[in-house]
Amino acid sequence: MKQHLQYKPSDDDLRSIVNNCPVCVDGVATEEVEVTAHRDIRRIDYNGKEVALTNRVRGGVALVLCEGIAQKAKKLTKEVKSANLDWDWLSTIIKVNKVEKSSDEEKVSVFLEELVAGRPVIAYPGYIGGLRLRYGRSRLTGIAAKGFSPATMIILNNFVAIGTQLKVELPGKGCVASPVDSIEGPFVVLKSGEALRINTAEKALELKDEVAKIISLGDILITFGDFRKSNTLIQPTSYVEEFWNLELKNAGYDKEVNDPSFDEAYRLH
Repeated sequence: MKQHLQYKPSDDDLRSIVNNCPVCVDGVATEEVEVTAHRDIRRIDYNGKEVALTNRVRGGVALVLCEGIAQKAKKLTKEVKSANLDWDWLSTIIKVNKVEKSSDEEKVSVFLEELVAGRPVIAYPGYIGGLRLRYGRSRLTGIAAKGFSPATMIILNNFVAIGTQLKVELPGKGCVASPVDSIEGPFVVLKSGEALRINTAEKALELKDEVAKIISLGDILITFGDFRKSNTLIQPTSYVEEFWNLELKNAGYDKEVNDPSFDEAYRLH
């Protein structure tokens, strides 16, 4: 008898919720097993009449406490404020604050906690050489659909294919993969020792059997809406092409430059 939870709060957070929540979290019986303590409790109103509860385990309580209150504490805070309710205690369990304070080891532990045996890990949380965050959206991406370069998909032996479901560090719990050919692909070292960026599917197909090492996986395109919908703090990106073009504009260069050669980039610099 065990509820499968996608988010498991700490024992301290659970104690804080149970001790402070002014609403009695309850539900119907979901298990055949009965509790051995706190039996025959009479405190729930059914159809206007107080009746004794069944002593069978109610699994919905765990779901409400863990995934309804603890995981959604930030969103819930907005709702109770709009209803003029004093639930300030929620601020002590907001998930985003916990992530900010946690160590890299704790992030990896949480991220891999429910990893299914045999499933490959593309990159650890915050790992240098993993996917570079790129804000935006294409015609094939949107809420819960994130973009990957077709070259990245091929270099990863097509493990990431169109429609593949992936568990992500943030925002949200997961995503569906979609190809976007306008973002940066992987940077690799070939068996010959040559290091280069692969941005097209054609080049990836040509060189995939010659790759000795992947230095960087390339971009992952994520819409701002994913962060907003999941109440995840906006994360900083690296020095992406949009920043470079803005600096060119501020320097008085009135043309947008896309994918310049080394000589052109050096001349502009």
